[in-house]
Amino acid sequence: MLQDNNRVLDLLKSIDRFKPFSENDLQAMLKLGRLRKFEADEVIIHEGEVDSWIYFLLTGSVAVIKGHKRVKSFARSGDLFGEMSVLDNQPRSATIRATKVTLLLGVDGSQLNARYKENNLAFCYILYRLFAEVLADRLRLTTAENIELHKKLKQWQDSH
Repeated sequence: MLQDNNRVLDLLKSIDRFKPFSENDLQAMLKLGRLRKFEADEVIIHEGEVDSWIYFLLTGSVAVIKGHKRVKSFARSGDLFGEMSVLDNQPRSATIRATKVTLLLGVDGSQLNARYKENNLAFCYILYRLFAEVLADRLRLTTAENIELHKKLKQWQDSH
């Protein structure tokens, strides 16, 4: 069983994103999750589909594809994706494809409500805070990219 896998637990403990979690919290997350291995070019998430899985990158790398355009990559242990659909109950906003052999911890987001109902508020708080931090980081990056694109557009307009 995944929650008994000490290697996975040790790997999670070594990832910065998981430092706020207690060992009991990590065990609880492993009970909700499963390890998933994907080969290079294998699709993990399909844009437009509905599901409740959140993924933490353990090893490997993935590409985020919107339409047919690659818009982002994840390659750091602990990188998180798939949380948006769980938070807003909307279809997947992008396709996620492994770019090389990739190992993920998948967590069934629908089970988070069960944790909340069990009165495990600390666990839910930490996990949702993690989601908020990830989304805030992405918003900051997107804002910086948007400002840079506006500067380039202005320069282009001024030169023509």
